[in-house]
Amino acid sequence: MAQITHTMSDLRALANPEDIAKARGFVERAGAVIVGGLPSQELDDLQHVVPFTNTERELITSWSTPPSWDDRLGPPGMGNFLLKIGRRPGVPMHLDLTQAELTAGVHNTNKRWTTTPTGSLLGSAAPAPAPTPVLPTTPTPSALRAGG
Repeated sequence: MAQITHTMSDLRALANPEDIAKARGFVERAGAVIVGGLPSQELDDLQHVVPFTNTERELITSWSTPPSWDDRLGPPGMGNFLLKIGRRPGVPMHLDLTQAELTAGVHNTNKRWTTTPTGSLLGSAAPAPAPTPVLPTTPTPSALRAGG
């Protein structure tokens, strides 16, 4: 199993066409592709390798579009992903960090950019509040175990 966390536009940074073809091949041969919020242009690039319906495109791009200027709401689409297996319909998922992960701050990639009300940078950031689930139709793990 391999996890690749680059975008299709990252391929343009490769120096020679052979490397670009090899990297593109990893995505083409992937049994499953999981995407988070992406801008429309990135989806256009990925569409050549992984087919998305219009509904899936709207969902994925909505996760990358800020709902407001209020940064206390957290990043748009935080924790939302779409699982694509071949040409099958995508399965939307939502991931919440555990309290232990939030407390440890290990996933806080914005830690260096967190500021105090006076504008000075903090050495460590308080965990952001958990986002409101945006996929109410996605079954919870307990519902899946119960067969619902």
